[in-house]
Amino acid sequence: SAEGSAKVRPMLASAEGAGEVSETKNPGVQESARIRPSFEGAPSPSSPHPLIPSSRPLTLPAPRASLLGVLLLACLAALAAGEAPLSGAEPPKRWVSLAPSMTEILFDLGAGPEVAGVCAPADAPPEAGRLPVVASHERVDLERIVALRPSACFTAEGMQPPEALLALKRLGVAVHVYPMSSLEDLWACYRDVGRKVGLAERAAGRAEELKARIGLLAARAPKPARPAAVLVGLDPLVAVGGGSYLDGLLSACGLRNVLSARGEPYPQVSLESLAAAGPEVLVYPEGELAAPAL
Repeated sequence: SAEGSAKVRPMLASAEGAGEVSETKNPGVQESARIRPSFEGAPSPSSPHPLIPSSRPLTLPAPRASLLGVLLLACLAALAAGEAPLSGAEPPKRWVSLAPSMTEILFDLGAGPEVAGVCAPADAPPEAGRLPVVASHERVDLERIVALRPSACFTAEGMQPPEALLALKRLGVAVHVYPMSSLEDLWACYRDVGRKVGLAERAAGRAEELKARIGLLAARAPKPARPAAVLVGLDPLVAVGGGSYLDGLLSACGLRNVLSARGEPYPQVSLESLAAAGPEVLVYPEGELAAPAL
């Protein structure tokens, strides 16, 4: 380090003829030393070497003197290398998604080739299904995520326990958590994720495009709104409540969420309570309900 090299100079310079020390600049270290050993005489009696008595002459064979200089230079070079990158090239970006919605957003923005890990279920888009699964609802595989050396992780608020995300941060992993309580939250998420992955312009345009499409749906939606329910999980049965962007999407489509009065965005419900709510329209994950169940 710069501090370490500063300590070397007075020790060498205090002995007359023990070596010449001149300062030079190194991009990795603020200050270092270039040492040209020439151990030809004894230390000056007026300025004795701090480690060698002035009464003993310092005599080293030329090969050892050269070796000492090489070793000191090697040590300084190693210190400099530890503080500065070997090249100016940036490491490749690697993103990890800890929520299915984040997986779709990353791929939709064009960052799919840089996604290194995903959250289960990971069936959209199909390319995500070929990536390592490192998380699910309320579960995070810390070891696998750290092993992927991600540039950052992205997740939705409430997807994982806060302590699991805190553990990731303590391990040096950047974690970005986004609220998803409304459609406006979704647009804001698009824009911020785009900025963080270097696709800000694409993200802003995509958010505006989706917002306009939903606006058209809302204008064409039939009145009055039909009662509906959305299921996001089947085992256990998890539905969409109030305070979620899917609740806002139902309203935009001309549907009324029969579970919007629930205090949580994704409540666990029984089949009986769902039937009692009286939905006329049921939205559920594709391919997860067999014909007999329907």
